[in-house]
Amino acid sequence: MSNNKKRERKKFPIWAIILIAILIVIGLVIFIGTLGKVNIGESIAPNDFSESKSKTQLRYERYQYVLKKRLDLKKKLDMVHKYIYLLVRLIFVLIWAGLLFLGFKLEYVNNLEDVLNYSEALLLLALVFNFLCFGSLTNMNQMLDGLRTSVKNRVYGRYINLDAVIEKSEIELLVLKDNIIDDEHLS
Repeated sequence: MSNNKKRERKKFPIWAIILIAILIVIGLVIFIGTLGKVNIGESIAPNDFSESKSKTQLRYERYQYVLKKRLDLKKKLDMVHKYIYLLVRLIFVLIWAGLLFLGFKLEYVNNLEDVLNYSEALLLLALVFNFLCFGSLTNMNQMLDGLRTSVKNRVYGRYINLDAVIEKSEIELLVLKDNIIDDEHLS
Protein backbone atom coordinates (compact mmCIF):
# COMPACT_ATOMS: atom_id res chain seq x y z
CA MET A 1 0.00 0.00 0.00
CA SER A 2 2.80 2.41 0.82
CA ASN A 3 4.36 1.50 -2.53
CA ASN A 4 1.22 2.69 -4.35
CA LYS A 5 1.29 6.01 -2.49
CA LYS A 6 4.86 6.56 -3.57
CA ARG A 7 3.94 5.90 -7.18
CA GLU A 8 0.97 8.22 -7.03
CA ARG A 9 2.22 11.71 -7.62
CA LYS A 10 0.19 14.81 -7.60
CA LYS A 11 0.06 15.97 -11.15
CA PHE A 12 0.49 19.63 -11.87
CA PRO A 13 -2.63 20.94 -13.60
CA ILE A 14 -2.18 21.51 -17.31
CA TRP A 15 -3.87 24.92 -17.14
CA ALA A 16 -1.21 26.16 -14.67
CA ILE A 17 1.58 25.06 -17.01
CA ILE A 18 -0.08 26.83 -19.95
CA LEU A 19 -0.58 30.01 -17.85
CA ILE A 20 3.08 30.07 -16.79
CA ALA A 21 4.20 29.52 -20.40
CA ILE A 22 1.96 32.37 -21.63
CA LEU A 23 3.33 34.75 -18.98
CA ILE A 24 6.91 33.87 -19.93
CA VAL A 25 6.17 34.41 -23.63
CA ILE A 26 4.50 37.79 -22.91
CA GLY A 27 7.49 38.83 -20.79
CA LEU A 28 9.92 37.88 -23.55
CA VAL A 29 7.90 39.74 -26.19
CA ILE A 30 7.81 42.90 -24.06
CA PHE A 31 11.54 42.62 -23.33
CA ILE A 32 12.48 42.11 -26.98
CA GLY A 33 10.03 44.77 -28.15
CA THR A 34 11.51 47.46 -25.89
CA LEU A 35 15.14 46.43 -26.26
CA GLY A 36 17.19 49.49 -27.19
CA LYS A 37 14.25 51.86 -26.96
CA VAL A 38 13.92 52.30 -23.20
CA ASN A 39 16.87 53.35 -21.08
CA ILE A 40 15.92 52.61 -17.48
CA GLY A 41 18.83 54.57 -15.97
CA GLU A 42 18.01 57.78 -17.82
CA SER A 43 15.32 60.01 -16.43
CA ILE A 44 13.98 62.99 -18.24
CA ALA A 45 13.49 65.90 -15.87
CA PRO A 46 11.54 68.96 -16.87
CA ASN A 47 13.43 72.24 -16.96
CA ASP A 48 12.31 73.82 -13.71
CA PHE A 49 14.54 76.82 -14.20
CA SER A 50 13.17 78.39 -17.34
CA GLU A 51 13.80 81.79 -15.85
CA SER A 52 16.23 84.38 -16.99
CA LYS A 53 19.94 84.24 -16.33
CA SER A 54 19.85 87.16 -13.90
CA LYS A 55 17.11 85.55 -11.80
CA THR A 56 19.03 82.28 -11.76
CA GLN A 57 22.22 84.10 -10.75
CA LEU A 58 20.36 85.94 -7.97
CA ARG A 59 18.83 82.70 -6.74
CA TYR A 60 22.26 81.02 -6.82
CA GLU A 61 23.81 83.78 -4.71
CA ARG A 62 20.93 83.62 -2.23
CA TYR A 63 21.32 79.84 -1.89
CA GLN A 64 25.05 80.28 -1.36
CA TYR A 65 24.39 82.73 1.47
CA VAL A 66 21.73 80.50 3.07
CA LEU A 67 23.95 77.44 2.78
CA LYS A 68 26.85 79.28 4.41
CA LYS A 69 24.59 80.35 7.30
CA ARG A 70 23.30 76.79 7.74
CA LEU A 71 26.82 75.35 7.74
CA ASP A 72 27.89 77.92 10.36
CA LEU A 73 24.84 77.02 12.46
CA LYS A 74 25.63 73.31 12.16
CA LYS A 75 29.24 73.91 13.21
CA LYS A 76 28.06 75.93 16.23
CA LEU A 77 25.47 73.33 17.26
CA ASP A 78 28.00 70.50 16.89
CA MET A 79 30.41 72.37 19.13
CA VAL A 80 27.72 72.99 21.76
CA HIS A 81 26.70 69.32 21.63
CA LYS A 82 30.30 68.19 22.10
CA TYR A 83 30.76 70.41 25.14
CA ILE A 84 27.45 69.48 26.75
CA TYR A 85 27.98 65.75 26.19
CA LEU A 86 31.51 66.11 27.59
CA LEU A 87 29.98 67.82 30.62
CA VAL A 88 27.52 64.94 31.10
CA ARG A 89 30.36 62.40 30.96
CA LEU A 90 32.39 64.49 33.40
CA ILE A 91 29.43 64.56 35.79
CA PHE A 92 29.36 60.74 35.78
CA VAL A 93 33.11 60.63 36.49
CA LEU A 94 32.77 63.24 39.24
CA ILE A 95 29.99 61.24 40.88
CA TRP A 96 32.23 58.18 40.83
CA ALA A 97 35.23 60.13 42.17
CA GLY A 98 33.09 61.87 44.80
CA LEU A 99 31.75 58.58 46.12
CA LEU A 100 35.27 57.16 46.28
CA PHE A 101 36.48 60.31 48.06
CA LEU A 102 33.61 59.96 50.52
CA GLY A 103 34.71 56.37 51.11
CA PHE A 104 38.25 57.59 51.69
CA LYS A 105 37.08 60.20 54.23
CA LEU A 106 34.96 57.60 56.02
CA GLU A 107 38.03 55.31 55.97
CA TYR A 108 36.39 52.60 53.88
CA VAL A 109 38.93 53.11 51.08
CA ASN A 110 42.54 52.72 52.18
CA ASN A 111 44.39 51.27 49.19
CA LEU A 112 44.08 50.46 45.49
CA GLU A 113 42.30 47.18 46.19
CA ASP A 114 39.55 49.01 48.04
CA VAL A 115 39.24 51.52 45.16
CA LEU A 116 38.74 48.68 42.69
CA ASN A 117 36.27 46.86 44.94
CA TYR A 118 34.17 49.96 45.59
CA SER A 119 34.29 50.91 41.91
CA GLU A 120 32.86 47.51 41.05
CA ALA A 121 30.26 47.96 43.77
CA LEU A 122 29.26 51.35 42.30
CA LEU A 123 28.96 49.76 38.86
CA LEU A 124 26.79 46.98 40.27
CA LEU A 125 24.70 49.57 42.07
CA ALA A 126 24.17 51.40 38.76
CA LEU A 127 23.19 48.12 37.08
CA VAL A 128 20.71 47.28 39.85
CA PHE A 129 19.22 50.77 39.64
CA ASN A 130 18.93 50.37 35.87
CA PHE A 131 17.34 46.92 36.24
CA LEU A 132 14.79 48.18 38.78
CA CYS A 133 13.87 51.19 36.64
CA PHE A 134 13.88 49.67 33.16
CA GLY A 135 13.43 45.93 33.78
CA SER A 136 16.47 44.59 31.95
CA LEU A 137 20.22 44.61 32.21
CA THR A 138 20.64 44.99 28.46
CA ASN A 139 18.90 48.36 28.57
CA MET A 140 21.93 50.02 30.23
CA ASN A 141 23.54 50.64 26.84
CA GLN A 142 20.20 51.79 25.44
CA MET A 143 19.82 54.16 28.38
CA LEU A 144 23.24 55.71 27.68
CA ASP A 145 22.36 56.02 23.98
CA GLY A 146 19.05 57.59 24.98
CA LEU A 147 20.90 60.05 27.20
CA ARG A 148 23.12 61.03 24.27
CA THR A 149 20.08 61.39 22.00
CA SER A 150 18.19 63.51 24.51
CA VAL A 151 21.20 65.81 24.91
CA LYS A 152 21.40 66.08 21.13
CA ASN A 153 17.66 66.84 20.89
CA ARG A 154 17.94 69.57 23.50
CA VAL A 155 20.90 71.16 21.73
CA TYR A 156 19.62 70.91 18.17
CA GLY A 157 15.96 71.51 18.97
CA ARG A 158 14.15 72.51 15.81
CA TYR A 159 17.34 72.07 13.76
CA ILE A 160 17.43 68.30 14.29
CA ASN A 161 17.18 67.62 10.53
CA LEU A 162 19.76 70.27 9.63
CA ASP A 163 22.01 67.75 7.83
CA ALA A 164 19.24 66.82 5.37
CA VAL A 165 18.41 70.48 4.76
CA ILE A 166 22.08 71.28 4.10
CA GLU A 167 22.38 68.35 1.70
CA LYS A 168 19.25 69.45 -0.16
CA SER A 169 20.58 73.02 -0.36
CA GLU A 170 23.92 71.81 -1.74
CA ILE A 171 22.12 69.83 -4.46
CA GLU A 172 19.95 72.84 -5.31
CA LEU A 173 23.08 74.99 -5.47
CA LEU A 174 24.72 72.57 -7.90
CA VAL A 175 21.61 72.54 -10.10
CA LEU A 176 21.53 76.34 -10.17
CA LYS A 177 25.24 76.47 -10.99
CA ASP A 178 24.72 74.00 -13.86
CA ASN A 179 21.85 76.13 -15.17
CA ILE A 180 24.01 79.24 -15.06
CA ILE A 181 26.79 77.45 -16.94
CA ASP A 182 24.28 76.09 -19.49
CA ASP A 183 22.84 79.57 -20.00
CA GLU A 184 26.34 80.96 -20.60
CA HIS A 185 27.06 78.26 -23.19
CA LEU A 186 23.79 78.87 -24.99
CA SER A 187 24.29 82.61 -25.26
